[in-house]
Amino acid sequence: MKEIIYSAKGVPIGNYLSQFFADLYLTYFDHWVKEELKCKYYFRYADDIVILGNDKNYLRNVLVSIKLYLKQVLNLELKPNYQIFPVESRGIDFVGYKFYHTHVLLRKSIKMRMFRLINLYK
Repeated sequence: MKEIIYSAKGVPIGNYLSQFFADLYLTYFDHWVKEELKCKYYFRYADDIVILGNDKNYLRNVLVSIKLYLKQVLNLELKPNYQIFPVESRGIDFVGYKFYHTHVLLRKSIKMRMFRLINLYK
């Protein structure tokens, strides 16, 4: 386990321990976001997080609070590629799918890779 932990900065992606460590390390963060920040629509898978809300200013305040919590309590940093945007027309790209209000689509890159593998198999 020591070799895995120190083999790369952070926990190596794709390792089975990645999900375990993310859940173990971020459990109290999950509770804090839901109970202290009162985020009703909060979703996390490993280190990917989606928070839904109607008010952009509220979401910006949540973002600032999360950055502070991660830095001060967990000694982590939020990646700079976060986004705050309306989801009506764009949908939400999360864990390999594109979520819309009325339907869910498989991410295009995954779909293309799957078709390539099917053609190779044939």
